[in-house]
Amino acid sequence: MAIDAFEGSLKDSKTLPSQVKTLEQRFGLTRVIVVSDRGIGTNENVTLLSETAEFGFITALKAPQVRKLVKERFLQLSMFDQLNLAEIACESLYPGQRLVRSCG
Repeated sequence: MAIDAFEGSLKDSKTLPSQVKTLEQRFGLTRVIVVSDRGIGTNENVTLLSETAEFGFITALKAPQVRKLVKERFLQLSMFDQLNLAEIACESLYPGQRLVRSCG
């Protein structure tokens, strides 16, 4: 087990790259799923995780990103009327990523 603490004002884009290197070099991990809050979902961080061995990520979209999916008709709120769960593919905005939406 290892713990690293960072200054609260430090952006995730400044901390994630060093942590990815730590996981690869110090611990020898090549397959990792990073679970994070919305702050980590920058294009830079998504690219870093997507291009690093078998690193994947689970994060939440920000409200403007969801609105864009609705506006471009990739996401329809009626999808949740019966199941409260939907998987959305939007290659133009999120290439190679699976978007899963849950309500409730």
